[in-house]
Formats: sequence, C-alpha cells, structure tokens
Amino acid sequence: MSNHLLERLIIICICVIFFVVGGGSEFDVIYILIAISVFSLTTYLNRKTLSIIVFIVSVVLSVFFPISAFFLPFSVYDLRFSQKNLFLLLSLVPLVNLLTTDNFNAFIIVSSLVVLAYLLAAGTQKSEQLYSSNFDLADQLRQIAMSDNSKMHELMDKQDYELHLAMMSERNRIARELHDSIGHVLTSAILQVGAISSKTDDTQTLESLDVLSQSLTGGMSDVRNSIHNLYDQSVDVRATLENQLSSFQFIPVDFKCQISEQPSKAISIALSAILREGLSNMVKHSDATKATLIIYEHNNFYQFVLRDNGKACRTKSPDSLYNNGMGLSGIVQRVHSLNGNINLSCHSGFEIFVTLPKESSHETNHH
Repeated sequence: MSNHLLERLIIICICVIFFVVGGGSEFDVIYILIAISVFSLTTYLNRKTLSIIVFIVSVVLSVFFPISAFFLPFSVYDLRFSQKNLFLLLSLVPLVNLLTTDNFNAFIIVSSLVVLAYLLAAGTQKSEQLYSSNFDLADQLRQIAMSDNSKMHELMDKQDYELHLAMMSERNRIARELHDSIGHVLTSAILQVGAISSKTDDTQTLESLDVLSQSLTGGMSDVRNSIHNLYDQSVDVRATLENQLSSFQFIPVDFKCQISEQPSKAISIALSAILREGLSNMVKHSDATKATLIIYEHNNFYQFVLRDNGKACRTKSPDSLYNNGMGLSGIVQRVHSLNGNINLSCHSGFEIFVTLPKESSHETNHH
C-alpha cells in the first residue's frame, strides 16, 4: 500500500470518527455511506477533475449542511495532491459558515483537520517527487556506467589492435627477410639439385641427390611454418617498452627490466597498455620531474611498477584514483581479467603497482 492511499484512508477514518462524535442525526449513516462511496470512487478512478468536483460538492454541502464539513479535509487532501491550489481558497467558505452558526468546536476541529490534510498531501507529494527524481537519477547513472564500461572495452580493444598491428608489422618484416635470404638460398639449392639430377645417370648419386632434395624441401617447409608462427615471437617486451619510453619526452624515465624469458601474448599486451596509460596520465595530471619504470620477473608472477615524484595527486583519496577516467579504470579491468592485482597510490608521487600471475597468462594463451 502506497503512502498516498494509506494517508487517504487515515483521513477518511478520522473524518468519519469526528462526524459521528459531532453528529447525532438519523442521517449520519447516509453521510458515512456517501463518504465511503466517494472515497472508493476517487481511489479507483484517480482523476484530477473528479477531485475538483468532489471538493466543490463538499463545500456546497458544508454551507447548507454544516455537519458535513467534517468530510471537507478529505477533499482538501485530494485537491492539494492534484496541485489545484487555487480552488483550496473555497475551503474558507464552510469554515466561515461554521463560525457564523456558532459551531466553534466544529470550526476548530475541521480547521485543524484541513491544515493537517493539506500538510500531509504536500509532504507526500514532495516525497513521491523526490523518489521519482532519485529513481530517474539512478537510471541515468546506470546508463552512464554501462556507457563508460562500453567505452572502456572499446579503448582496450583499440589498444590491443594497435599492438596487434605492431606485431604484424614486425612479423611481416621478418618474413620478408627470411624470404629474401634463406628462402632464396633454399630455392636455388633445390633447383641446382634438380639440375644435377637431370645430368647424371649414376644410381648412387641420384639417390644421394634425392635425399638432399627431400632435406632441402623439408627445410623450406620448416621455414615456411616458422614464418607463420612468428606472431607471438616477433615482439620483444623489453624492446617494446623501451620504444614507448624513447618517444616519451615529458620527463625522463629510469627503466629497469629483469625478465629471463619473454612473457606470453596476454602479459605483453597488458604491460604495454598499462605503460601507455600511465605515461598518458603523467602528461595530463602530473607535475613530476622524473619517473621510474620497473619490470621484474619472479617465479610465479611478473611485477610492474611505474612511479613518479609528482605532488599533484597527494591530496586525492585512494578511492578517487580508481575512478579517475576510463583509462585507469580500463587498466584495473585489464589486470583483473588476468587474475592480477593492482594498487594505485599517491604517498610519494603517483604509483601504479601491478602483479600478473604467469599461470593466468598461460591459460589465456591456451584458450
């Protein structure tokens, strides 16, 4: 049951109680039945026009039958809730009529109930407006969150695509070099073996040349297969990160990298994307004069630390760092997708501390 319906029910009950106490005629039951019928009708139809009609009828009846003024608060409540405030001035007519007929006690009771009904209607209406406004705001926030999440995915996909293009470019370069050097040599050797085989009739020599031809052909197939498998091996993480830092001219960055083996594709993409966003964040928000990048490989995980000596973010709360735009939120989501951990802090400058487990990267590549 809504507050509006509950308050209407309370008001009509109060009106009936005071009417019974202040009445005493043989028509009391008729008045009560009419009031209950009007209550049911207005509840069912819920029309503003009907509220105006009921109010005007109540005012007219109160003038000719002063005892019916006890039901005036109910119609005042409905009219105020319908925002027809101008008509409420007519409620003064039955109140004045009670005074002129020397019904002072009835005047006090009805006046108090009218004021109470007016205040209840105003408060309930304001409450419903606030609830509706909050509901709309919550819906807008959900839509914004969905939009931001979609944009973060688009940003991550774009970063992955850019790194993918770089990998493909490196693969094509290596493939061209293999084709121009080893491929050319192997092709020439196969042709020469074929030419020699056509000019000799010695069976033993032909058998040896056939074995050589098969070896060369197999070597050519292996080279061809290697070219197709160069995707993951074509990018060196250290070289990729160094290339990103070399193009970063905002502040000097001290780079320390200790990796014994190349990380998986997923880890490589994540490290490059985190560094790219971290450097972009420095340019946009930091007042630092130097920064440090540390990449360490441990037994079971990789560690990424990017920190600067800036002071601009020291006044920010820790929670605000994780909501500082789509870029950092995208980093957090990317790290969590690899079952990693990330910590953003501003104790002695802005710092991004990330750990990425090796197991998650292997599983990602496997799938």
